[in-house]
Amino acid sequence: MKHTLKKNGYIPYIPSLILILFFICGISGCLSASQGTGSAGSPNPGVTDQTVTITDSLNRTVTLMGYPQRIVAANQVVLDYLILLGAGGSVVGVPEFELENKALMGYLPNATGIGGSVANINCEQIVALKPDLVIAFAKYPPKADALLNSTHIPEVYFNNFDSPDEDDEVLELGRLVGNEKKAEEYVRFTNSSMAAIQSRLSATSGKKPRVYVEYLTDYMTYGGGSRLDRIVTFLHADNIAHNVSADYPTISSEWIIEQDPDIIIKLVSGISLRDNTTTLKDAHSGLVTRPGFSNLSAVRNHRVYVINYDMLSTTRQVPGMLYLAKMFYPAEFSDIDPYAVLNESAYRFQPGIDHISTVYPPVSVLPVAGQAGSG
Repeated sequence: MKHTLKKNGYIPYIPSLILILFFICGISGCLSASQGTGSAGSPNPGVTDQTVTITDSLNRTVTLMGYPQRIVAANQVVLDYLILLGAGGSVVGVPEFELENKALMGYLPNATGIGGSVANINCEQIVALKPDLVIAFAKYPPKADALLNSTHIPEVYFNNFDSPDEDDEVLELGRLVGNEKKAEEYVRFTNSSMAAIQSRLSATSGKKPRVYVEYLTDYMTYGGGSRLDRIVTFLHADNIAHNVSADYPTISSEWIIEQDPDIIIKLVSGISLRDNTTTLKDAHSGLVTRPGFSNLSAVRNHRVYVINYDMLSTTRQVPGMLYLAKMFYPAEFSDIDPYAVLNESAYRFQPGIDHISTVYPPVSVLPVAGQAGSG
């Protein structure tokens, strides 16, 4: 049995009933109608007499003798998707820093550290784990890649599951671990969600909000070639650093003051939030009290937000985009509760992602039935 995927393949837009009802009735109690199972579907069992063939993000054709049962994920971005696809138990190796992520590791019961991070992983440790597959970053192959090649351990390279390649990569990964159905369901969910958001945004008129987005590091922002710049543009807003030459430039406080953005968004590390070394509220306070910021339009109009970086990555990106859309266009999204969509995504794909910190100040309006509050 050979599984192949045509690159840039297209899953037809089939709006999910949940999201259609969600946008029409403002979520009141619609989430109970979900057809999700409450957890990611289980992948097919490993086989030895059948081949699985995929094309990775380097356009390499990789063939395995059956579905992988011992996966080393040098690409840590792939971990959320492996969990979503029910393959978390097959992961035996992860970058060392991920071991500190207790929430994530709870879904990776067999994983141990492989040293270093991303490109600096320890290939000797990988070989010792006897994996039948290594998944690495397309842009950052392991520095000791030759060692892996000499042992004939199959390698698959993915990008960051980032637009415009995300759909292809998720579908390839679903084929790789034998859970195409869940991969296709997730792609339909994200595509229909993005279409619903875009439909709302098409009704906006007038001047677009000018936005300053700050990375985890103070005064580092996102230029025109970055993912966050694409997100801001998709949400009908203008990134004030769009024309800055670098993708991730470090700018000055004076430059921000001169630009006088309408909205400021600061990203905070999910790891620091889980470790309680910071809080969203503290990060917000530190941002609005920077010297000279009190006169900024964003500060005077109370349009400064701090958001968990995890909300804009991998399987949390749909509710994350809704949070941003509501920040940019509060009137057009006044009836929308992004936290409810976070719950929906958790229910259908990855339990636990609804327990992470979201944003400060809160932007949700309608709490979900049975929840103490919304983010």
